[in-house]
Amino acid sequence: MRPLHPALLALSLALAACAPRSDDAREAGFRALHSREFAHAAASFERARAQRSPGAADYVETTVGYCSALAHVDPAQVVPVFRALGDRATERDFSMVAAELVSARELEFAVALLEAGVPHFPGSTKMLQIKDRVEGLRRDAQLALNARVADSVYRMRLHNDGYGYCLSFLNPPRGDLEGADNPLRPPNYYGPLPRIGTPPIAR
Repeated sequence: MRPLHPALLALSLALAACAPRSDDAREAGFRALHSREFAHAAASFERARAQRSPGAADYVETTVGYCSALAHVDPAQVVPVFRALGDRATERDFSMVAAELVSARELEFAVALLEAGVPHFPGSTKMLQIKDRVEGLRRDAQLALNARVADSVYRMRLHNDGYGYCLSFLNPPRGDLEGADNPLRPPNYYGPLPRIGTPPIAR
C-alpha cells in the first residue's frame, strides 16, 4: 500500500476537521438551550437528530433536548415527537420536558404529555403526582383567566352603557347581589352605587 503524499494527507485531515460532526450539533443545542436561545437550540438538535439513527446511544438524550427547545418555539410538536421514543423515555425525561412546557406556560401541552407518559409507568406514583400538580396549575390558570375575562367584560359594558346601565344593574331589589356565591354578582362588587342623579362616590 502506497503511503499518502504529505500534501494529500494534510488536505484530508483538514477536510475531516472541517466536516460537521453530530456531537458538535448536539453540544451546540445544549449550549443554546442553557442560554435560553430556544430557536437556535431547536435547529441544532434537529440537525443532530438527523445525523443519528434512532438506535444511537444518545438519540433519546438528543430528542429530550429537542423537545425541551420545542416547548418554547413549537409546543404542538412536543407530544408527537416525544411519543415516538416509546418506552425508551424515562420518568425523568417526561418530567424535564413537562417542566419546560410549564415554564413556557403551555399547560395544556404539558398535561397532554404527562397523560401520554402515565401508561408507560403503571406502578409509578411520581408520574401521577406530577400530572396532578400540572393539572392543578392548569385549573388555577383557567380560573384566573375567567376572572380577568369577566372583569374585562364588566368594565367594557360599564364603559359602553354608561352609568344608567351600571346603576340599574348594581341597584337590584335588596339582597340580590349581596351573596358572595351569587353567579350574577360582578367582579369586585362593593355594594350598590348611588341612584341616577347622584354623582358617583369615589371609592
